Amino acid sequence: MDCAIPLPNTGLNMEVTESSLYVRVGKEIHHYLRADMSLAARVQLFKKDGKARGLLACSDWLFVRDFIMLHQLDAQTLEPVRAWKLGDNASSDICAFCGDESTVYAAIRGGGMAVIDVASGNVTHHALADTGMWSLALRDAVLYAACVSGELLEIRRDDMRVTRRQPVHRKNIYSVVRDGDVLYTTAQDGALMATRAGDFSTLCMAKKATANMTTAIGVHGDALITANPDRSQLTFWNKHSLTADQVIAFPTGGLNHKGIVMHGGSVYGSDGNGIYALALESCHPVG
Repeated sequence: MDCAIPLPNTGLNMEVTESSLYVRVGKEIHHYLRADMSLAARVQLFKKDGKARGLLACSDWLFVRDFIMLHQLDAQTLEPVRAWKLGDNASSDICAFCGDESTVYAAIRGGGMAVIDVASGNVTHHALADTGMWSLALRDAVLYAACVSGELLEIRRDDMRVTRRQPVHRKNIYSVVRDGDVLYTTAQDGALMATRAGDFSTLCMAKKATANMTTAIGVHGDALITANPDRSQLTFWNKHSLTADQVIAFPTGGLNHKGIVMHGGSVYGSDGNGIYALALESCHPVG
């Protein structure tokens, strides 16, 4: 396995789009062009090293979370545009975020949600749950939130009203991935779940299927792909039956936020020596 970008690190964050790969390493943000992995831009955003960070690409912008702060950068040049302080301390830091070209949603520890209007920069705050939310997913006019309590929330984006909530796991949900009308979740209870987005009915469940801290990173054809940080491996599951089809060794980035990312037919993983690229078609053809 070849290293696509040699980049010694002690933990990094990544984000990927159709044309770009973004990497937070140490105090810096790097922008690489996926076509040839050339470095397009580089900026030092932080004064100190930190672990509670993550990246989110939305249209013309790259959003960077740093504990209680959210930074907005130009997606091409990485020039800082503005920043918001969304919390006060460790009890109100940013746990997860997602968004699109118009709105960014930041889950705040304890069950709150900060909603940022990208055009104006205005922020509104909403109390949605009694526990934190570790993963978010969008579907048209709806936002889905995966909670520490094991609940899934359905939230109307226009007024941030919770329209549906249901326990789908016994313990913390680590990740939620949407594929059409299906929500796939992994959690501390080890179950792998497929839930219908429209009514939260259970489509399929595999008990004791995943190891601790396993996250779902995306869907490729008929395969749901999960990554385990401790075992440095990817597992390909039949997305209809949730049976494991294939396991391959691949650097998964440890416990860092998005130390492994997927877009289209490629996965980018990381370890202490750099970033690795995997063409999914080469190891698991579309079914």
